[in-house]
Amino acid sequence: MEIVSSNGTKELSENLQTFNDRLVVLFFFVGDSAECQQMDDVISEISKTTEDKAAVIKINAKEDAEICKQYNIASAPAFVFLQNSNVVDTLVGANAPAFSKKFEDNVKSSESMDQRLKKLINKSNVMLFMKGNPNMPRCGFSKQVIALLDSHNAKYETFDILEDYDVREALKKFSNWPTYPQLYVKAKEKEITEFSFK
Repeated sequence: MEIVSSNGTKELSENLQTFNDRLVVLFFFVGDSAECQQMDDVISEISKTTEDKAAVIKINAKEDAEICKQYNIASAPAFVFLQNSNVVDTLVGANAPAFSKKFEDNVKSSESMDQRLKKLINKSNVMLFMKGNPNMPRCGFSKQVIALLDSHNAKYETFDILEDYDVREALKKFSNWPTYPQLYVKAKEKEITEFSFK
C-alpha cells in the first residue's frame, strides 16, 4: 500500500487520479498531535499487509484549509474513504479498531467480483466451492467430493457458498456452470461430475 503526502488541491487531484483504481484514504493530521501519531503508526502497520488494494494520502490539516473545507474536516485525526474520488465513508478521531474495520470493509468492497473470485480460486491448488464445510457437508454431492479428496489424501481448501450469496451467484456466471459443488484444480475448473463420478 502506498502512503503519500499531498500539499494543495492540485497535488491532491493528481494523487487521486494516480490511485483511481483502488480505495483511497485521506488522512488529515496535525504534526504535534499524539493521537495523529498513533493513527500514523496504525496505518504503517496495515500498509505492510495490504499491497496495492489501497493508498493513503496524508494531508496536514493546519496547512491545507481549502481541502479541509472541501471534505468538512473540523478536527484531526480524521479520515475520508474514497472510491473513484467519491466519499464512501468517514471517521473522526483516534480509534484504531474502528479505522481497521472501516478500512477492511472498504477494501473488500473496492475489489471487483471477478478479482475476488480469482483470488478465492487461487487460494489453493485444489479449491472446492461447496455447500457446507468438510466437517458438515450440506448436500450429498459435496459430501461425496470431500470423501473422494480425503481418500486420496489431497490437500485442498473449501469455500461454503451458502455463506456468501454474492460469491455463489457470481461464480455460476464466472464458471458458466449453474450448480455446486465446483472444483478448481491449479486454478483451472474441473467439471465436478466428470472428475468425481466417472
